[in-house]
Amino acid sequence: MTNQIPFSKNYTLYLQKAMEALANNQNSQAVDFMQKALEIDEDETLLQLCISLLKDLKRPNDALQLIQKYKVSVYNSEDSLPFDLEFISLLIENGNLEEASRQIKNRQSQLKNSANQVLTHQFTYVESRMAQEKQEKRLLIIENGQTISKQPYYRQLQFMKELPYLSDYQLVSLVGKLLTNLEIHPLVKTDMLELLQERQIKQAVTVIKHSFKQTFDLMMLTNLSETNFIKEGKLLLENHLRLNEREKSQCLELLFLHVAYYYPFEESAFKSPAAWLQAILSPGIDHHVEKFIRQAEKGLDSLMT
Repeated sequence: MTNQIPFSKNYTLYLQKAMEALANNQNSQAVDFMQKALEIDEDETLLQLCISLLKDLKRPNDALQLIQKYKVSVYNSEDSLPFDLEFISLLIENGNLEEASRQIKNRQSQLKNSANQVLTHQFTYVESRMAQEKQEKRLLIIENGQTISKQPYYRQLQFMKELPYLSDYQLVSLVGKLLTNLEIHPLVKTDMLELLQERQIKQAVTVIKHSFKQTFDLMMLTNLSETNFIKEGKLLLENHLRLNEREKSQCLELLFLHVAYYYPFEESAFKSPAAWLQAILSPGIDHHVEKFIRQAEKGLDSLMT
């Protein structure tokens, strides 16, 4: 024999202790007992009470975790029942504004119902908060952009992840200056150019990489992976008889890195894919190309510092 409480009575025991804790205004303890009871019986009334208490305790994240555990179906719901509205309210309180916006839009048909003032108010509030936070984030990115050239190269690469948040105008204004700053890593500048191309910016920008300087119309600039240098280089490697498959793969990876480093000046630096490959496989012949290869290797190594 053991002194364990039978399984069927555990729920009642935990529920009783939860009610006693509530009566003594010990809401945190009440929540703990309720969660233990829910592990035995997923009673919806108890779940809603526990969630409401967590909300009162300013613990929206814990409440959302309970919903994910016991009521995950609400994430795909299109209803606007009291529980749905409280769920959206928790998302807002927890700062999950994008998810809150998605949940409200899932219930778009309810927004057209003027009687549903709560959902309409939540939608207006979320849209306002998201717009405010977006603007604050953009201003912070622009502020950080003023000093990013003084940061280590790995931080410059990390900063690139922030740039897509900017509007087209903000992006061009900031990146336009950074593309001519010699303290910005050449590979980071390539990423910037690719971002401008993705946005289909119809503007000319000036790019400086080492001794190269030129103004380019972004709409006329070929994407890095589509440049003739890359295409011809890949074809040259595919048909090279002296290289095995592993060596071809290594050379192709090196080709992408070297071209990305100097893009869009790859032809000025390396002349042609054939000249580049000759300098890689048979050094000592073309000192011009070899000089820029060494410079690229040094620059790529500097990303680790």
